[in-house]
Amino acid sequence: MAGELAERDVLVRTAGTYAPGRRWAEVRDGDRAAGLRASISDGRLESVVEAWTRAMPVLLAVLRGETSATVLLDDPELSPESLTDALPGARACLERTAQALQELAQGRPEPLAVAEWGTGSGRTAVRLLDALKPGTVDYLLLTESASRRTAADARLSAAGHPARTALQTAPGIPEARLHRFDAVAVNDALHGLPDPYAVAAALPLLLAPGGHLFLVARVAVSPLGLPAGRTGDRLDAGQWADLLAREGLTDVRRAHTEPDGAVLLTARRPPDAPRLDAATLRQQLAERLPAHMIPGTLVALPELSLNANGKVDRRRVQELLTSGAEQPGASCDPPRGAVEETVAELWAEVLGVPAAGRDANFFVQGGDSVLATRLVTGVRRRLGVELPMRQVLRAPTVAAMGALIERLRPGAGVPDADGRASEGYSEEYEEGAL
Repeated sequence: MAGELAERDVLVRTAGTYAPGRRWAEVRDGDRAAGLRASISDGRLESVVEAWTRAMPVLLAVLRGETSATVLLDDPELSPESLTDALPGARACLERTAQALQELAQGRPEPLAVAEWGTGSGRTAVRLLDALKPGTVDYLLLTESASRRTAADARLSAAGHPARTALQTAPGIPEARLHRFDAVAVNDALHGLPDPYAVAAALPLLLAPGGHLFLVARVAVSPLGLPAGRTGDRLDAGQWADLLAREGLTDVRRAHTEPDGAVLLTARRPPDAPRLDAATLRQQLAERLPAHMIPGTLVALPELSLNANGKVDRRRVQELLTSGAEQPGASCDPPRGAVEETVAELWAEVLGVPAAGRDANFFVQGGDSVLATRLVTGVRRRLGVELPMRQVLRAPTVAAMGALIERLRPGAGVPDADGRASEGYSEEYEEGAL
């Protein structure tokens, strides 16, 4: 926050410390402050000023360097999420977003897949879901911290709509979310995103071909959220539009502008854009690599990080891949159909964990080659299907494994005395190599 005051000539930075700047006396003038307070009396900003007044001890501690400004990110009144939720223009833009989502959902045989790249505890999600008909969307809220995810779970549980949450702390997109969503919503009305450039690069990885983006921004950068201490870049609506176009999205336009400066931007991922299919990629890898080199989980990065010498920063790339990978228990979409339910039950028995969601990854959940062997035995016993080990590596999720079993079922035959299906599969693999 001190850096922002320095940009406005209220403070000046010298020798690593801050001192009063050219406008210090002006902003501290009592008569000026009284006049400003009178001008907003009974207006929408009065509650914000009152909240700042109550938080003055914390604000002073931030200015003195005694505490981090990030404590305000979870403040019930002064966080960017709370302030945004109080802005009429931002709420109006969300209402229009909900109307557009409802139109997209009409006539579909299954719910519209919607993701929100969030920065808070679910207030935007609740506003959108409250304006939608029940059962029309499959909603996933991506949050940046465990504490906000917990708060979002509590808030969404009382919203009357089925919705899931997941952590998204890096631009890496795990395969379960890759090109999966028909629509993505982002609320940046008060610049709550810590790195808008990274978010913009990741959005095309979430959107399915032809998918729609709805982003709330502002005509000009607002100082209203400054006390929350975000240190990253803040973009206005024009900068957001240029950035989205550079990332390959089309039909970028200002769909609506409110009197208070809130703007609803819309864009699309081209309908003919490629869709990366994890199963196809694993099939191609299996044709070229030994079984133990086929990755158990896939993460898509918008770009490879470079070091100061312009070469790939392998350590940073590894960090992004690790943080972007699906975490155990992250998938909440339940299994579909009897086969997937049986596979999930077998996973629970073999791994010793609660039943997994359909997008959970066997190896991320703790599986290895020894446990995979037990899983193959369980599938043979319960479903009468012999799963080749190489195929297990290619289909590490409940959904993919269920589809594989369905595909092999008609010709699998009855296992013979040697435990092989009548068609006979010969798979060589080294125990513990996964």
